[in-house]
Amino acid sequence: MPTDKQIQASKANGSRSRGPATEQGKRNSARNATRHGLLAQTVVLEEEVAGRFLELFEAYLDEYQPRTASQVSLVETMAAARWRQLRVWGMQKSGMDR
Repeated sequence: MPTDKQIQASKANGSRSRGPATEQGKRNSARNATRHGLLAQTVVLEEEVAGRFLELFEAYLDEYQPRTASQVSLVETMAAARWRQLRVWGMQKSGMDR
């Protein structure tokens, strides 16, 4: 557990931060959330085909036929989780192939 002195030093250092200074650093920082895609705000990344995700989502809608908003939300969550799982599996395969 950090001491009070460490906490204060951390706050002081954080307050001096101005973020990335170079153009490359700014570009890198802007893509932090999508670097691996697991915590991306959008489900489908730029490099992926949105239509394939929509097909997956629509297949889940057809299969589960949600009737309430919360049921639709659960199906959306399920489709997004499956999409991200498939992405991770693809990344693992690419890594192992190298």
